[in-house]
Amino acid sequence: MSNLIRSFSDDFNVTWDDPVHATESWLLDPVNFPSPMPPLTQALHERIIAVAFGLPTVFVNGYAFMKDFAPPPPAPEVETRGPNDVCLVR
Repeated sequence: MSNLIRSFSDDFNVTWDDPVHATESWLLDPVNFPSPMPPLTQALHERIIAVAFGLPTVFVNGYAFMKDFAPPPPAPEVETRGPNDVCLVR
C-alpha cells in the first residue's frame, strides 16, 4: 500500500495519511491501465510514473490513480510559434 494512504475499502473509500490529499485530483487512466494490477506490477508502475512524469501514484483495490494526471504541456516550439503554424503542412 502506498505511503500516502492509511487504508481503503472494497467500495473505494480511502483514508489518507494527510487529509490534504483527499482534496487533490487523483485520476484513473482507464485507457492504459483498465484492470487492477498485482503488487509487483504496482511497484514497477509507481516507479516508472515517478521517474518518467514526476507524478505520485496510489493504488486502491489494485487500480492505479495518479495525482494531477493530465496530458503533458505543449513543446516550447508550439508555445512560441502557436499550434496553427506548427501544424500547417508546407
